[in-house]
Amino acid sequence: MLMGFGLLLNISLLAQCPTGDVLITSQTDADNYASTFPNCDTLPGDLVFSGINIDDLSGFAHVEVIQAICIITTPSQAPTTSQAFSRSPISAAT
Repeated sequence: MLMGFGLLLNISLLAQCPTGDVLITSQTDADNYASTFPNCDTLPGDLVFSGINIDDLSGFAHVEVIQAICIITTPSQAPTTSQAFSRSPISAAT
């Protein structure tokens, strides 16, 4: 029983994801996300890329689901943080 719990605990730790919105404004932010959440496959909030010289997005390769919206802008088009994160989630019609 304890071995099963330990295995479950290890699996859940490997898939840790942020609990809210993710705002990436620089390559450093993208790199930090990659090192903090290397196995995250589902983002519960918005994913916003707003910056210049963000060239390597390989840290997001495991992301399969974004439960809200994804925004990609240049800084001159960038919404404020409150604008970016005040949008309604997109839901699929059933």
